[in-house]
Amino acid sequence: MASIITSGLFIFAPVIGYVSQYRDIQKTSNSDGFSTRVCLILLLSNILRCYFWIGKQFDITLLYQSIVMIIAQLLMLHLCISIKSRESVTNSKSRRSNKQFNFQKTKTTITNIIPNNTKISNITIDNNINNNNNNNNNNNNNNNNNNNNNNNNNNNNNNSNENNNNDNEIIITTMKSSSSNKNTKNHYIFLNSGYFQNFWEWDNFSAYTIFLGGYSAIFLLLTTVYLYSPSYFEYLGTLSLTIESILGLPQLIQNYKKRSTKGLSLVLISSWFIGDLFKTLYFYYKDQPSQFIFCGTVQLIIDVLISLQIIYYK
Repeated sequence: MASIITSGLFIFAPVIGYVSQYRDIQKTSNSDGFSTRVCLILLLSNILRCYFWIGKQFDITLLYQSIVMIIAQLLMLHLCISIKSRESVTNSKSRRSNKQFNFQKTKTTITNIIPNNTKISNITIDNNINNNNNNNNNNNNNNNNNNNNNNNNNNNNNNSNENNNNDNEIIITTMKSSSSNKNTKNHYIFLNSGYFQNFWEWDNFSAYTIFLGGYSAIFLLLTTVYLYSPSYFEYLGTLSLTIESILGLPQLIQNYKKRSTKGLSLVLISSWFIGDLFKTLYFYYKDQPSQFIFCGTVQLIIDVLISLQIIYYK
């Protein structure tokens, strides 16, 4: 009975802190205090640990713990991305409401371009311009017999044509919606360079599932190929636990850059420290692979550093 309770605590205790963080984010609708790269590290390491179990057959409680943690991190990630997406939409609407249109002035000659009697932006082009041109041509024909007047008429006609051309030149103000310049972020498409440039900063949850699906498929293929290779599973276990050992590092770096721990759940950090201490002792007394003990020790060091940040920045 005691062993069942211990196993249950070992499986579910690591996610208790994330439940608290989840509720805080949901309540405030703000995920800035939590680094989603924590989710990245836990997802990558626990997926590898599941494959590691196939070749190493360590305590099955650790396998169940990894499965529960994967589910918990996917839920955390989904919440954070949903909130960031809503914030992005809200900011975009705010920008559009502040400046709905960009106005662009262009000067153009409309002769032979725009049909007569065409209405453009409340400007009507009628037949008067063409009638003036026809009248000018008739005057030229009637005055061809008079050489002295011809030069004067030609000059007058030239001036009239220039005036008509000037009349044909109008300023057209066109309205160009600012939304046409909107950059569509298709980070979830692998062929888009932005997918990798903005790694793990995508605004669509499907991008994360595509990446994790590809990551899982690659290691499933490798595990199938090297199923009977003990050294492969040793490397796999070392990689898994090395990734997990730096769990708190993204949070540590984010706190340092922001010079603040605001929005970070104290329950989460406390659960990290207690959980890491407990599992390190568990690994030691249960004679688990050395990779587990190394992982737990590194995590404890990072937990202490984050705790010091909370005290200092407070």
